[in-house]
Amino acid sequence: MELVAGQQIDAHLTLRERLGAGGLGEIWTADHARLGAEVA
Repeated sequence: MELVAGQQIDAHLTLRERLGAGGLGEIWTADHARLGAEVA
């Protein structure tokens, strides 16, 4: 599955910005609707 900014990945998380990628995956910032905070 290709991830893109703005994509909602579950009921609470919407991807914001890709921070980086490596051999085991990608790191993104996301908005967490339930917490009302940005998470990574």
